[in-house]
Amino acid sequence: MPNTLTIGERVAWYRRRRGLSQEVLAGLVGRTADWLGKIENNRIEMDRLSVIKSLADVLDSHSATSSPNRPCSTGPPTAAPTPCPPYAPP
Repeated sequence: MPNTLTIGERVAWYRRRRGLSQEVLAGLVGRTADWLGKIENNRIEMDRLSVIKSLADVLDSHSATSSPNRPCSTGPPTAAPTPCPPYAPP
């Protein structure tokens, strides 16, 4: 993941890495897919720390909960899990 991504682009990157649709991720944080699309396309900003934390918890993208043994995506059932990269602030 390039270090030049905006927060919205990072959300989209981690969401795709986890294999989640916008609808699923938005539902997990109590928002709409329309809202998430606007966040990912930088049309609106995340204005609440609680929302940022909810997204980070669902995406497991911050270093406090990131674990090298926790798979990011499992791929085919016979493939080894791929660990997620740790979150690196811009």
